[in-house]
Amino acid sequence: MKKIFACIDGSCMTDAVTEAAIWISKRSSHPINFLHALEPPLPQGSDDLTAIIGLGSQTSLLEQLAKLEQERNKVASQHGQLLLDEAMKKAEHAGLNEIEQQQLSMSLVDALLESGAYPGCDCAAAIS
Repeated sequence: MKKIFACIDGSCMTDAVTEAAIWISKRSSHPINFLHALEPPLPQGSDDLTAIIGLGSQTSLLEQLAKLEQERNKVASQHGQLLLDEAMKKAEHAGLNEIEQQQLSMSLVDALLESGAYPGCDCAAAIS
């Protein structure tokens, strides 16, 4: 079955992508899959600051950095869910009922592959 994949990220294009996906869905009767990809956090050690931080405060600062990264990821996930919920509301308000939403913690390309949007899929994709 053909699907419309609308990849939203909260940029200035998100509303236009959402509206375009709704417009296409209303005219084609294809379901919409709103997709938000959360870039995965950098692996531990990729931002190794141990050489810069003094020995006495190293452990404490690294723990604080880890907590900040966890909080950032939590906020990014909540923001993404709000974007998806808003897009779903707009689609429902437009009279659509075949709507899905996904938030995946991976790169956009991997998220599209995971969602079945590519390869060989006969679909429309709108990316903000």
